[in-house]
Amino acid sequence: MSPNLSGALLMTASMASFVLNDTFLKLTGGVIPLFQLIFLRGVLSMALVLLLAHSMGALRFNITPRDRSIIVMRGVTEVAIAYFFLNALFNMPLGNLNAIMQVVPLTVTLATALIFREAVGWRRMLAILIGFFGVMLIIRPGAEGFNIWSLYALAAVFCVTIRDLITRRLSPDVPGMTVTAGTTAAVLIAAGLASTTSEWVAISALNTLYISASAVVILGGYYFSI
Repeated sequence: MSPNLSGALLMTASMASFVLNDTFLKLTGGVIPLFQLIFLRGVLSMALVLLLAHSMGALRFNITPRDRSIIVMRGVTEVAIAYFFLNALFNMPLGNLNAIMQVVPLTVTLATALIFREAVGWRRMLAILIGFFGVMLIIRPGAEGFNIWSLYALAAVFCVTIRDLITRRLSPDVPGMTVTAGTTAAVLIAAGLASTTSEWVAISALNTLYISASAVVILGGYYFSI
């Protein structure tokens, strides 16, 4: 399997995992404070990622200071993504949010061409544009749905682009599970601190199930994209 094909399959799996994560969180109905929700998901995700990393022997701390700083910066952008995206997720139609997020392949591709000087070519750009308009045709987002939460979605697009560019700078020998652990820890810590600013609520058994499922699939989103 060529690197291009394996990368495409992994990114497809990552996007599928993120869609499942969004679905499970949306099913909670927005009755749980945002930071409490992210923190609880983070606790479960962190326990799972440490277990997986230990079993795979993929948790390394003896990495270069450069890679360590990149992982920290990536964690910061992931915190911003979680904040902007989940706020948008609970406050706007899912179709409109998905439509806006389809800009990500365009922004990442353009940024990669400009910053890393990678060859893109008109065929690849045309394929991305056709895919983008295809999604627009299916979703048909309405202009009436564009509001402040749409700006949150655009902020999430910007942060995802920065995250992917940062990830590209990591050394190839850094295990993906190590980066996943760093990302999960950053979101967990930030959400834990922020959750102290609002009153926690009791969680139903069904929402506990949704949060647990989200904690599992979000790791696929992190790991496969890395």
